[in-house]
Amino acid sequence: MLAREKYQQAIEIALEAKNEKNSGIIVEKIPDIGVEIVGEKNYMGLKCIYTAEDGSCIKFNYHSYDPSGPFQNLPDVNKIKIELFQDTEKIEECYMEFDDPR
Repeated sequence: MLAREKYQQAIEIALEAKNEKNSGIIVEKIPDIGVEIVGEKNYMGLKCIYTAEDGSCIKFNYHSYDPSGPFQNLPDVNKIKIELFQDTEKIEECYMEFDDPR
């Protein structure tokens, strides 16, 4: 399964971002692993896909949002979902979530 290497690389980058509480790492490093960006690339969201010759693929989805309501000042929430597929069957999934530092 050729896409597994990209899947592992994406997980390592996501873990680095989570451990450092720095979503900028995702936006800066994920495109460098050779995935195709789908839509816009910015600090509020990033969607990517990679499809290998053997039919395996990964889907990467990063989303950041502000949960604050009126009279609140809460840190942004960052959500990351990485999926590994063989043809149309999902083989593995990794989900992470972290808050920005205050």
